[in-house]
Amino acid sequence: MWLDRVEAYARLVRDVQTPAAPGAVADTIVEWLAEWLPLPCWAVAVLEPAGTVRVLAARGLTRSGRSVVLAIARRARQAGGPFWAVRDVRRAIGFGPATAALAFVLVDRTRPVAALVGLDDGPARETPHCGRTLRRQLALLFPPMAYALDVSMHLERVQALSVTDELTGLYNARYLRRALAQEVTRSQRTGRPVAVLFGDLDHFKRVNDTYGHLLGDQALAETADLLRGALREGDVFARLGGDEFAAVLPDTDEPCAVTLARRFLGRGAAHTFLAEEPHPLRLTISMGIVTRSAPFAAVEALLKAADQAMYWVKAHGRNDLHVAAPGVARVAGEEKRR
Repeated sequence: MWLDRVEAYARLVRDVQTPAAPGAVADTIVEWLAEWLPLPCWAVAVLEPAGTVRVLAARGLTRSGRSVVLAIARRARQAGGPFWAVRDVRRAIGFGPATAALAFVLVDRTRPVAALVGLDDGPARETPHCGRTLRRQLALLFPPMAYALDVSMHLERVQALSVTDELTGLYNARYLRRALAQEVTRSQRTGRPVAVLFGDLDHFKRVNDTYGHLLGDQALAETADLLRGALREGDVFARLGGDEFAAVLPDTDEPCAVTLARRFLGRGAAHTFLAEEPHPLRLTISMGIVTRSAPFAAVEALLKAADQAMYWVKAHGRNDLHVAAPGVARVAGEEKRR
């Protein structure tokens, strides 16, 4: 029996510390929890430093049960101890099923990393407790779990920062170019079109000059949220810098790209920016479009053509869109080669 436990512990340490994404580490933890403490539902809820909580992995968790797990994870963190339990969830948190629940808080050094939440299928006569023997066993299991989960989430955050814009949460120019290169390659292989949109806020310098860069940044973040909501799954949206945005639209021909651009323009024109500030304002967007439906258009040629189409709009009244003429992307590419 003792050797079995040692071997089980060794397997767990190996499994959770194998390099993997946070979700994979959490899945491993859930599997081990279900084996060591069989309950109908187990979930790993991440305790973010900012105070937010999110479910990273679960087994037996229903959609309605997700909010219950999040509430229990918050209670467990607030309690400040490694173990938290109730015999009736509904009585304890004011909603959810009348069932017993427990939570273990994973701590890496002194910082809570995650809550391991278990739900039974009915209420308990007494509040569940964690006996001395179980506590000793879990004291061996939890540190490698906490460490592996914390390291994997840290690496994920670092990787995200390398390809995302900190202000808006959109992808950055580096990632956009990488995504466009992949789509161009796919387009060359399959013959399917790909479109690029370039957008720039009109007279945005006046916003910074009049209201300051802090409110200007807020307006940029609002713009990102507006345009992000108009995209489809699979589209790649990025902030290139300043008030310039771009999107890569796979499998998108010119009419479809124009429809999406019109949707962007409509959202921007209808939105009141800085609505809760003393000086709310309206902003418009100028957009350029280019599509790759011929084999000559490379990445930089497409980007340059979309940029030139956007500046055409700037020169002809703003708050509109313009489609790069056929062959413009090819010319831009040939100029670059010369």
